[in-house]
Amino acid sequence: MAFATERCALAAGKSEDLERLPRESLLLLEDISAHHPRSIKGTTAAAIFIGSMVLGATGVLSLPIAFLLGVLALVLTNCLTARRPTRPSMRLLMMIGSMMAFGAAIEKSGTSAWLAGLVVAYVSPLGSFAVMAAFFALTMLLSQPMSNQRRR
Repeated sequence: MAFATERCALAAGKSEDLERLPRESLLLLEDISAHHPRSIKGTTAAAIFIGSMVLGATGVLSLPIAFLLGVLALVLTNCLTARRPTRPSMRLLMMIGSMMAFGAAIEKSGTSAWLAGLVVAYVSPLGSFAVMAAFFALTMLLSQPMSNQRRR
């Protein structure tokens, strides 16, 4: 079907208004039948997420506890539902537990401060973007041995 430029128009509006137009003369760019109006759950979930971040960042609660309470709040407010009960993989739980223990160990031993000092000392002349990239690469390097990914 070819359209002449003088016969093309872009229409936007409420789905009720667009449904009154003749369908045979429209080419829909977005499926309006799948449109879901915003609900209070989105606002509630965002508030819970921000609250968890603030509680963790200010030190009121440790970050894992703050987000665990946030997930509990999401479930209790019915923002997050389980469609079917599932059991988490034991490998995944072991990996998360080992990463938390590894993080605590390098922080208490002073290794994290030492590594951060090295990155800042050697990479900061290249700019802030390079420092962030170096920390990203270091994080990947340190967490890769505990990853549950394996070659197949």
